This record gives sequence, structure tokens and C-alpha cells, in this order.
Amino acid sequence: MSVFKGMAFYLPIVSLFFISQGVALSLIVISQVFYAIFYLVGNIPAGVLADKIGHKQSIVLSGFVAAIAYVLMVIIPGGFGLIVSYSLRGLSKSFVSGSDESLMYESVLASDDGKNNFRRAWGIYSSNDIVGFAASTLIAGLVLAQYGSNSYVPLILITGFTEVIALGIALTLKNPSKLSQAIKQKSTALVRSSLKLIRTNKTVFTLLLVPILTFSGEYFLYSVYQPYFQSAGVKPIYIGLVLTMGAIVNFFALRNSHRLENFLPLEKIVPSLSIMLAIAYGIMAVFTTPFLLIASFIAAKGLFNTQSPIISDYIHENTDSSIRATVTSSIAFIQQFFQIIARIILGVLVGAIGISGTLKVQALYLLVGAIIAYFVMVACGCTHRIKHHHVELPG
Repeated sequence: MSVFKGMAFYLPIVSLFFISQGVALSLIVISQVFYAIFYLVGNIPAGVLADKIGHKQSIVLSGFVAAIAYVLMVIIPGGFGLIVSYSLRGLSKSFVSGSDESLMYESVLASDDGKNNFRRAWGIYSSNDIVGFAASTLIAGLVLAQYGSNSYVPLILITGFTEVIALGIALTLKNPSKLSQAIKQKSTALVRSSLKLIRTNKTVFTLLLVPILTFSGEYFLYSVYQPYFQSAGVKPIYIGLVLTMGAIVNFFALRNSHRLENFLPLEKIVPSLSIMLAIAYGIMAVFTTPFLLIASFIAAKGLFNTQSPIISDYIHENTDSSIRATVTSSIAFIQQFFQIIARIILGVLVGAIGISGTLKVQALYLLVGAIIAYFVMVACGCTHRIKHHHVELPG
């Protein structure tokens, strides 16, 4: 399922497609705000729904809504269609966010007596997503180079079709029977319990803040790199190929991210990755020769979300099974609120100071955020190398 959900045939061409329909680049970037708003609004209800009716059902619903979004891109190809489709994609993301992660965690606990395998399992699941991403963007780049603008619509529709395939596979999933505990609780009680945990648990609260401080700007980069590369004289085939090559690097990074704590504590892992990402953004902003643009983009893409399996493991270790999806979705809700602000600022900056200037701002944000994140985690003193998972809340 992860392989098919990761397929993004549309990504190398989506900005070019909407620009060809007369949509301004700044609106394309700002459309990410609508994605973020609907992801934000849907998160907590989706988490409660998953805890009450099952994670599987929430994942299936996600695929259905995503498929509709890609069809609407083609049916309504202007600015309004862009906003509607990105809004639906955000809603779709909210249904799967937390559900797949919670289902994976519960399944690992059920099958392995709680031993330390979630980070590895989640890394594999996430990297399988990258396999689909790499294959699809490679194909999309080759198709774009061969057929040019005639390839835009087919590539978008094929992406919608892969969501349908993933939906079909999701129907074969099974919910752990223990999740029925949450059915007896009122939805408001699930939310209150989740927010109380986030507010009072030192580890969970700290690891809620860290991704905000180290906001990667991944989707901002996806929105602007195509025209930026075109203006720098990068050949069309590389517009898709950089995504594929970056995805390959990201695949190996995610597969092995659980090993990082063999060498460094979490409070050093996250800042180090953020600083490396900042350097990649800085190179893209300053040097516009095709080779350096391609190399720095691949490096940035390869680093995205590498720390996520480790951070998720710490959060789940401190979360009760009956509210797991609600807690995960509540954390995503809070983080997404701040990301909406960041995306609005980035969208405005693209129109005001251009792509290069905005890349510099993102690099500076990552550098400063990495430093603050380090001191926040050190002050918390709540990170450690997890040796054994707890099914219930510790203590």
C-alpha cells in the first residue's frame, strides 16, 4: 500500500501544468496553505474517528478522497480547481496521518511483545513510500522529456489511479482487536485525554515543538523547483530525475534512520540533519549552475523526514493504545497550524523576493531552528535510547 500511495507521477509537472493554465506561481505556492488548512481541520476529527471505528477504515477513506482530488485537477484546471484539489488532498492526508502510524505501532506490539522494532518497521514502511515515489517521478521525467506539455493530464490522472490501487490494498488490512476500547469512550473524552497527555508529558510536548522549529519546507520546494530549474537551464529530463535520485537517497536514509541512535542521542540527531538541510537550501539559493542545483536538490530531498521514525517512537512509547491515533493527530494538528503560517510567509516571499531569496530565508530558518531545538531537547532531558516499548502509559 505504501508503495502505491507514494507514487507521484504528477509532481514533476503540476506547477508547469497550472502555470500553462494561467495560474500565478505565487498562487501555486499559496495553494499549499489550503492543503495545510484542510489537513489541520481534519486531523483531530480523523484521529478520533480512527480510534473509534478503526484505523483501516480511516486509511481507506483517505485513498478515496485523494483519488477525487487528482481528477478535479484535470476537470477544473484553473486557480479554483487548484485550491479545491489541494484542499481535498489535505483532508485525505488527515485521514491517513496517525492512522497508519498507530496501526503499525499496535501491530508491532502485538507481533513482537513490544520489543524495539517500531522504528525499523516504520522506517521500512516510510521508505517503501519512497520506492513508489522514485519509480513514478523517474517515469514522469522521461515522459515529460518525450511528450512535453501533452503529458501533463495523463500523469495527473495516473496518480489518481494509483491512489485507487492503494485503497484496494488497504481493504485487506486488519484492525487490532484491542482498539475496541476506544469505542466506549466519548469523542470529547478522547480529545481531552490526548490534549492532557500532550500538555503534561515532558517528552511528548518537547517532541511536538521540535518539528516546528525545524520545518523542512519540503512542499514549498516541490512547488518552486520546476520553474527555478527551467530558468537555470536544467534539462527537462532532470526535473523528474532529481526527484527519483533524491528519493533513492531518502529511501536508504529512512531504512537506516533507526540506527542513528547507535551513534548519537536524539538531541544531536535532529539539529545535525536540519543543519545539513539548511546547507542544501543555501547552495540552491546561491549557486544556479545546473550541476549544483541538481546535487543540492538531491541532498535536500534525501534528508526529508529522516528523523521522523525516531521521534514517533518516543511519542508512541508515552501514549496509551486507546488514544494513540487521537494523540498523533492532535500533535499533527498543532504542528500544522504553525506550518500554515510558514507556508503563507513563503508564498508571499516568493512573490516579493523571488525563489532564490526565499530559499535563503528557509536556510536561515533551519539553522536558527536547529540551534534552538538542540537546547530545548537538552533542557528537557527526556530523550534516551529506547530499549523496550510500553503498551500502557509508563508510571
